[in-house]
Amino acid sequence: MENQENQSSKSEQGTTSSRVQPAKNLVSKEKIRENILVKGAMVIVLILVMLIPVPFIMGLISERAERQQNTVKEIGSLFGGNQTLYGPFLKIPYPQNKDVNYVYISPEELKVKGTINPIYKKRGIYKVVLYHTDLNLEARFNRDIFSRLGSTKNYLWDQAELVFGVSEITGLDEGINFSVNGVSHPAKVGKMMDVGKIMEGSSTREVAESKLVEELTVPISLSENSNIQITFPVSLNGVGELNFLPVSKKTNIKITTGIRDLRFDGAFLPNSSDSLSENRTIVWKVPSKGANQIWNNPKDFGKSKFGVQILQSHNEYGKTNRVAKYAILFIGLTFVTFFFIEIINKLKIHPVQYVLVGFALSVFYLLLLSISEHIGFNNSYIISATATVLLICWFIKGIVKKTKIMGIVFAVLVLLYSYIFVIIQLDELALLAGSIGLFIILTLLMFFSRKVEWKTE
Repeated sequence: MENQENQSSKSEQGTTSSRVQPAKNLVSKEKIRENILVKGAMVIVLILVMLIPVPFIMGLISERAERQQNTVKEIGSLFGGNQTLYGPFLKIPYPQNKDVNYVYISPEELKVKGTINPIYKKRGIYKVVLYHTDLNLEARFNRDIFSRLGSTKNYLWDQAELVFGVSEITGLDEGINFSVNGVSHPAKVGKMMDVGKIMEGSSTREVAESKLVEELTVPISLSENSNIQITFPVSLNGVGELNFLPVSKKTNIKITTGIRDLRFDGAFLPNSSDSLSENRTIVWKVPSKGANQIWNNPKDFGKSKFGVQILQSHNEYGKTNRVAKYAILFIGLTFVTFFFIEIINKLKIHPVQYVLVGFALSVFYLLLLSISEHIGFNNSYIISATATVLLICWFIKGIVKKTKIMGIVFAVLVLLYSYIFVIIQLDELALLAGSIGLFIILTLLMFFSRKVEWKTE
């Protein structure tokens, strides 16, 4: 009897334990699900927190870039600065109300031919690209233009001058000798040419800031029946820009240079630019601004300037700034990788360890910025990325004690840094490559998220 009671008691206990076990499993799964949600929320918060240093890093990049630009301006101001060629013009005086006014006549045709050669200067860690240009200008004034002046004003033909100007006269390497109809005349520095008056109506900043330009003049005696052929060389130093004005009916410019980093600015782009050979040839053939060659107050004339800009050979700050804009991708993808590793492999990574990895990712930008100032962007990126990847992999290996997981982190970081490096090197295709890359990353995240048990049944 007692044996039957004992057996009945044991069977009841077994039945009870079998009922309790599924309940315990359900509670355990519910706790795991809650832990996953809490951990996921914590990772999102940590990603947002680790983005706080990014604006300060970008501010430091801008500060260093501004310092480099100030160095370029300082050296350039001593060497010549941005150069714009004004003229040549024939400047003819006439009396009006007890004052003397002037009319400026531009040539029928202007030809410019020359070369631009780089000059490298270094101050501290900054290397500045300056330029020296040797130009030969030919201008032709037809006698027909003089008859168009009319007879309403008493033009003082015997006091006429040939005038020419450059925006920064300190950049002239040597004096200018005008050859007028085969006769050489050394130019003298005359009055200040009121560029603002000649180019009145222009809203461009360059003209607004450079209203007065020192005249290089040669007295020339004119008669209404004379043709004038002028040639003269210009040896000029500058930095940044070399601009021309379409002052004639036909303006033809041909420049040869070995400088590769160029950009074309202004109202007219080159008709041709041979960039295949070692020395590229740039040609402008500019039509007339208008039929009028007599300038008193022409409107918006200054807007028609055009030319070439010599770029500084190093653009480390621009590229570093672009890399910094991808900080959310660096930090976010790294933390999400750690999150999936932690959940799938049932590991524990402390929030402090997430923060330390985030700091390592932030220090990457400081390394990139500081090293690129000395050895260039590409080499600096390779060194900084390698150091950061090795540091994080060494750190994660000490936490999880598994080489396989460290290998996964290493592969993710190498692919991420390589992906960003390729995007930075691209210009026109950067958006396309970036969009495709982000789509692939999102696909991988969605694939691995399927292995996480997000809910219980």
